[in-house]
Amino acid sequence: VTVTAEVAQLLPGSPRIITINGEPTTYIDDFESSQTAIDLRGTITWQLASVPEGQPERFPEASLSNNWASNYNRARLSWYVIDNSFFTGTAITPTNIRNNPAITSDHRQRMVPFAEVFPNITLDPSQARNINTFDLQFDPTERGPYNYDVNGLSGISAGLNPDGTLKNPRSRWGGIMRQLTINNFEEQNIEFVQFWVMDPFLDNPTAPGGDVYLHLGNVSEDILKDGMQSFEHGLPADGTRLDVDSSMWGYASKYQPVVDAFDNSPTSRPNQDVGVDGLRDEDEQRWLGPGSQTYLDRLQAVVGPGSPAYTAAQLDPAADNFVYYRGAQQDQADADILRRYRYFNNPDGNSRTDLVDGQPAMSTNMPDKEDVNRDATLNRSEQYFSYRISMRPEDLVVARTTSQTSTRQRPTCCPTRRASRCAGYSSKFRSLNPTNESTVHKIFARFASHAGFFMAGSSQSSCAWRALTSCAENGAGTDLTSMRRVNSSR
Repeated sequence: VTVTAEVAQLLPGSPRIITINGEPTTYIDDFESSQTAIDLRGTITWQLASVPEGQPERFPEASLSNNWASNYNRARLSWYVIDNSFFTGTAITPTNIRNNPAITSDHRQRMVPFAEVFPNITLDPSQARNINTFDLQFDPTERGPYNYDVNGLSGISAGLNPDGTLKNPRSRWGGIMRQLTINNFEEQNIEFVQFWVMDPFLDNPTAPGGDVYLHLGNVSEDILKDGMQSFEHGLPADGTRLDVDSSMWGYASKYQPVVDAFDNSPTSRPNQDVGVDGLRDEDEQRWLGPGSQTYLDRLQAVVGPGSPAYTAAQLDPAADNFVYYRGAQQDQADADILRRYRYFNNPDGNSRTDLVDGQPAMSTNMPDKEDVNRDATLNRSEQYFSYRISMRPEDLVVARTTSQTSTRQRPTCCPTRRASRCAGYSSKFRSLNPTNESTVHKIFARFASHAGFFMAGSSQSSCAWRALTSCAENGAGTDLTSMRRVNSSR
């Protein structure tokens, strides 16, 4: 006797880590696609930020235009995703890293397993077992690109120390910005900007910390504030200064190129891939600033002609030269991963065509320009919501005590409807309806010393469910937060 039968049974489950009074619990927002994460990581999409306007007490230099002082407070900020070749332990890994456990086990430089951050998530075989973290390093004591501060300016900056470091590092800032693919926050119900970040005070619990500012909305693309749009591929391919305009910062082409690419001639790249100031290093050495003095002349008077700070500035006055993270120079310097990526985001020379270890020694093959959304126009409007996130040891206490993992990765969530400041907008979130030029700023400020942020995730969250804050009956509004019971028939 052959019997064939089929049995179907529904076995509802719940997340392993969610229990209430010992009972498995499922929330309505656990359903598939109830929340969509829009990833904000990636090095290519981010670029050097413009000076934020609308906050004169925090960024007083924003009121200046075509003036070196408008960039006096920009400090060194690096952002990157570590190349997986550093973790293979094979011949492609630099020797000084492969044979140095102090580097390979350093939390700031090591590989991060997925299970370390999200231990209760089960991966299928096709998913990667490690997380490519988005890392940022901020050093408020080192001048950033196009910062020509020497003697300081009353009400703006404090100037340089004799060793070439920036005075009063708490007054300095570093920032990056990128285009957003969303142009209506209300319609798409963007409720949070959230990220997982390694505890910044893991190795130094007594560090004072600082603030991270997020700006959502329309942000100026004028990085070097002069009202002129800079684009590298618009500069003459032969190095001449025809069809260019000049400002206090350097050169910019008079005409917008039709093709968004460098000239095909092999000899043109050194003349075009020079950064957003349009100046080669030899031009930067001779470029006259305030008082008809070059930056090197002013610097020499403070630090002396034989100082290391002056020697470094002679090679790269604008501090914008790109340095690739591999190669003999890095190996000979015994550079760890943090040092190798320190100048990886600089725009001068970041599209080189030569090879290092068989790989193109570049960060991008696209020209740098003051056009975040690549729409061929220079957006100078400042209309954004500002969110201040305090990153200090005491701010992470709650996360440490409530975390259900044994790692030091901490979740940080920023509700978009709770802005600490509105620049150019009304105080209502509904007014945040940017155009296609919508941008996000990420600004690091008020740090007294070097700080590192190593993020396992960074995203905007679009929710399918909307929070209902009031209901209307007979034309009258009722605040649901004050209601004890809601009639199920309504």
